[in-house]
Amino acid sequence: MQTTNWIGLALIMTDQKTFVQRLGQRIQAHRKAAGLTQTEFGKLLGLSQQVIADYEAGHRHIRAYTLARMAEVLSMDVGELQGDKQPEQRKRGPAPMVQRQLEKIQALPKDKQKFVLQALDMALKTT
Repeated sequence: MQTTNWIGLALIMTDQKTFVQRLGQRIQAHRKAAGLTQTEFGKLLGLSQQVIADYEAGHRHIRAYTLARMAEVLSMDVGELQGDKQPEQRKRGPAPMVQRQLEKIQALPKDKQKFVLQALDMALKTT
């Protein structure tokens, strides 16, 4: 009976390890698709690059709150990130990198915002 318990526990631990590794792979794929480095993704989440690397490698378990924040930053549902459901069709909007750049511009002081927008206007007129 003891042997059966150890075998059952080993199977559960193997399944859990496989799940954590696959989740890390999905997070990495979605992060890269969003055009984010591990460092950028970590900053958005308040985590270090090394923690993100550990999550993606499946070396560290992800808390539910952190997983929810990751999904939010990647503009997706937690179920999608876990691989439980297919991505929903979303309205088309700015690409994640462009969205992040717009947010950075909005955080600038007004005089710098004006300068960046003027430069952008000039660049768009030449195309």
